[in-house]
Amino acid sequence: MDVDVVEKKFNPLLERDEVEFTVSHEGEPTPDLASIRKVLGAKLNSKADLTVVDSVYSHFGSSTSSGFAKVYKKKEMLQKVEAKHVLTKNFGAEDKKEGGEAAKGSSEEK
Repeated sequence: MDVDVVEKKFNPLLERDEVEFTVSHEGEPTPDLASIRKVLGAKLNSKADLTVVDSVYSHFGSSTSSGFAKVYKKKEMLQKVEAKHVLTKNFGAEDKKEGGEAAKGSSEEK
């Protein structure tokens, strides 16, 4: 899998880089969001947990996909700005663990 950054713009109001990218995945299925976040984070000198992949679209009949991602400077800003469903889509496994523990704790108190 090879990720190329097509366009990168800094959004000072939301303290993030907005990135359009293409992914070349010859002989492989469309990569999952976690692997794209990891590669984009490394390519842009950022952490994968500060990177949110908004969308990935596969091109029919081709082994390339294009997408849009946002790379935040601070985790607080990421949690403040991003919608819950986007965070669940990108960090689902981590959120489910935390949600499960919270739900268990609240039922024990009752």
